[in-house]
Amino acid sequence: MYSGAELIQAMVPRDHSRQIYTTYFLDKIFEYREVGRVLDLGCGNGDSIDYFRRKNAEVQWVGLDIKSSPEVLQRRRKWSEFLTYDGEKIPFEESFFDLVFCNQVYEHIRKPFTLIHEIDRVLRRGGHFVGSVSYLEPFHSLSVCNFTPYGFSLLLSETNLRLIEIRPGIDVLTVLMHRLSGKLKIINRMIAPFFTHKESPVNFLVGLIGRIFGRSHQDINLIKLLFSGQFRFLAKKQ
Repeated sequence: MYSGAELIQAMVPRDHSRQIYTTYFLDKIFEYREVGRVLDLGCGNGDSIDYFRRKNAEVQWVGLDIKSSPEVLQRRRKWSEFLTYDGEKIPFEESFFDLVFCNQVYEHIRKPFTLIHEIDRVLRRGGHFVGSVSYLEPFHSLSVCNFTPYGFSLLLSETNLRLIEIRPGIDVLTVLMHRLSGKLKIINRMIAPFFTHKESPVNFLVGLIGRIFGRSHQDINLIKLLFSGQFRFLAKKQ
């Protein structure tokens, strides 16, 4: 079903085919290495600082975003760790960060190729670039360009960032239902867990059918990616 599977197959894992969430790759990284300096690129309201400080109370966390995104304008935190930039030039020296976290941001970037070279520049050798990006998710919050898994692999291919894994996030039909429900709080409460800790309906169905027909985890991941509203990624600087 996945036309062009051979183009991304090396990055699509075989170990399991569960839908994963924002902190999945971060948890794995913290299991085997200390992370001292973190850049949350496109930090919005800055909530990721709570996660990183639970993992390492001494972490040097920096939140970077443009001056007036909708999420920044709704921010209630007022810490000095929040910085602004022009969406292109990251205001730090080379090899400064151990990890760059970029959660549902890259679809909002106007010059994605320019910024990916900046991420490469400020990340130290052996450091990780981790996050999530929209694939089939509809327009939202000034988004400008969604990425296919193959397109995202091309984005990184001209840098020192090696894309290690791509995994499916929430499916597009559930994302559409979330959008269509608008401000109906009861529907949004039902859908919210699919963004954070529960397998969304289409992903559950794909996984069930795949297991019935004896398909591999990699095949199931590929089909889930085909219907993903968002997908997660893990890259490492060589």
